[in-house]
Amino acid sequence: MSVCVREKLLLLVFIFYLGLAFSPLGFAKDKEQTEDLLADYKLLAISERDESAVIRSASGDMITLEKGARFPGFELFVTQIQNDKVVVRETTAPGDVLVIYKSKNGGPSSVKRIRRVAPTPEQTKGHVTQLKSAGSGSNGKKTLNK
Repeated sequence: MSVCVREKLLLLVFIFYLGLAFSPLGFAKDKEQTEDLLADYKLLAISERDESAVIRSASGDMITLEKGARFPGFELFVTQIQNDKVVVRETTAPGDVLVIYKSKNGGPSSVKRIRRVAPTPEQTKGHVTQLKSAGSGSNGKKTLNK
């Protein structure tokens, strides 16, 4: 391979990775970045009968979602559409589930992540408090002491 071709190829690879780094879906250091991006979306209307929903993106574009379709701009596909929420699953491993709830007060929709794999101790460091040993409550049932 000549030097000129190698330089052009290297430049193309660099531009590709630079584009990914500055795109909203670039190399996410954390899966919660998808959650943060989805938080700017607003779930406007849901039709359980048609299994479709209308969402407004952060840029103001209206998007129609249907069950089984990919969520445009994300590595997600729609698995369920219910009366107050849309459930999407990541197409990447481990395939976490995100639930987009319709807002009651007209604000942005809330997004909750359901992990398919338990987080490692390093991921939970500082976020989990240890429970003391279980004691016996006044009614004889086991309770957790604080």
